[in-house]
Amino acid sequence: MTTVDCNGINLGSNEDDTRVWTADVSWITDDDQLVDAEDLAAHVAAIGQMMLGVPVEQLAERIAAQLANQPVFRSVTVTVHMHWKAPLRTFEQLSATVAANRQSSANPSAAAANTGGEESASTHDGALPVDPAYHDAVISLRSAAPNAEQLFREVIVTLDSMPGNQVDGISPLYFVGSLNGTDGHAAMIKLSTAMGTRQLNQVLDALHTAHEGALQLSVVAIGKAGDESLHAPEGAADHHLGAAVLEPWAAMVPNASYNGDPLAYLLAMAPDSAQVGVESEQWVMGGGR
Repeated sequence: MTTVDCNGINLGSNEDDTRVWTADVSWITDDDQLVDAEDLAAHVAAIGQMMLGVPVEQLAERIAAQLANQPVFRSVTVTVHMHWKAPLRTFEQLSATVAANRQSSANPSAAAANTGGEESASTHDGALPVDPAYHDAVISLRSAAPNAEQLFREVIVTLDSMPGNQVDGISPLYFVGSLNGTDGHAAMIKLSTAMGTRQLNQVLDALHTAHEGALQLSVVAIGKAGDESLHAPEGAADHHLGAAVLEPWAAMVPNASYNGDPLAYLLAMAPDSAQVGVESEQWVMGGGR
């Protein structure tokens, strides 16, 4: 195993430039896995810039949860610092540290700690509580654009930064061949959300428009939070899912089922499975295969 530290990632400052946020990220990978530190820092910075102003512990939790979804990491530890340019009387900096691994969601391991003056720290363990109003949605990302990876990353950061949302799973990136010559890429994400299907579709439509139609986004399935057996959204047309949806979904949640049928069964029946193949498991971090 290899441990790498990337410290001092600039997340931005507030409007009057009196507070500055930075992040330190430490990760453990298997010896044969490499992570591009510049791509990781850019990804972390993008999350931070979308969420500036939230409590440091929430920001650290969100960054750790996103990174822990990537199979390249065995574990990650994220510390977010909020610095005051004009130090307060009692402390200069507020920090929060969160640790997560690939088997579990992010759990705060050390909450806010004051440094530069009198120090204090508190810890709490256990999974984050699930709001009974929340549910899980599986969302398909498709694009034939040359920069599909970047478009997908931007969508993930945007959805994850919205109040009431948390991206809990990200699939590998898949190449999708086409008989008409229009090849493309596909990925799936699992989103824990308080949005209803209609509201979520409105958000996806707005993202589609914002990217000038360069990507297609759709809610494929929805269900109770934590339930691997999901169903088609209410009012959705009854249609068979293709391999470009089933392959990445099964890679992300191997035991999932759709409308009562295991994904493995549906995938075995998919006539287009030969046109879909995994391209990268580390694409969110800008890595290769």
